[in-house]
Amino acid sequence: MTRITHLIGDLALGGSQTQLRHVLTGMPDVTHQVITWRDRGDRELIRLPDHVRHVHIAKTGPEPLWLALITEHLRLFAPDILHCWLNPASWWGAVLQRPARIPRLITSEQVLRLPRWRRQIHRLADMTLTDSQAVLDTLPGKRKTLVAPGIARATSGEVAEIDGYVVLCLASLQPDKDQEALFHVARAGHQVVLVGGDEDPVYARHLRATAPPGVLFVGEVVDPAPYLRRADVVVLPSRTESCPNAVLEAMSHGKPVAATAVGDVATLLNQAGMGRLVPPSDPAALLAAVGDPGSGARGPAYVQRHFSVEKLIEKLSGIYRTLTS
Repeated sequence: MTRITHLIGDLALGGSQTQLRHVLTGMPDVTHQVITWRDRGDRELIRLPDHVRHVHIAKTGPEPLWLALITEHLRLFAPDILHCWLNPASWWGAVLQRPARIPRLITSEQVLRLPRWRRQIHRLADMTLTDSQAVLDTLPGKRKTLVAPGIARATSGEVAEIDGYVVLCLASLQPDKDQEALFHVARAGHQVVLVGGDEDPVYARHLRATAPPGVLFVGEVVDPAPYLRRADVVVLPSRTESCPNAVLEAMSHGKPVAATAVGDVATLLNQAGMGRLVPPSDPAALLAAVGDPGSGARGPAYVQRHFSVEKLIEKLSGIYRTLTS
């Protein structure tokens, strides 16, 4: 039976963590280990399946000691593949592979403009994965592939009780997501609902201190579906993205989308024939798009055709088999 160690900073709710959970649940014929190191305080964490071994090694002491502890756990588990999710997991994976005697290394990337040292990391990997065609085109070498996110089918259920025309943003509070651009939308009389944790505490405090009436801070939630069911439009004002789960989740629920034309967002909306695109950092254009977002009716079929959880499992299973054959 194939043995895979998944190295990821933490299990706080997020796009990559959700994809990891899909993989762990959908591959019962693989022996999985998950290693984390970041403590996220009281933030909500994804729940791992019972059969998965989870090792948390807090990065509190000297770095060489911390690396030695992870190396020891890796040697004891003896995985066939070390799958690194996000950065800096890919960096640490490249450092740990040889001393831990792991045959194969998978790194991941979600950033368009890579510094030289990150390019070198991916050259060391047996395979580099990305969820974005835009990112894939910039990665060095040939050992790279696109792995589309898996989005679960939308279901009926509880609906959040919020009055007004609800403009929903599903994103952690950090400068790159530019939630501040939505203040212009709130001042126009719409109800802006921000669902996401305080990824950048300084920025989160700034948002709460300067938000006008009409902005609701929900915080991090395990299941955003009640808010998606209530939303009149889902908006993503990011300055940079790869292939955002938030847009795909909105499309899966049949909601119209207004988003900045960054990363793969324009490709997603254009292929589905829906949504409104605006330039980054343009609150006036965002307000106009929110007021006339079009229909989201084509979203569910598009997402299930191209971004199902089953397709994610099939793609990664094939990669694992190829690397261990």
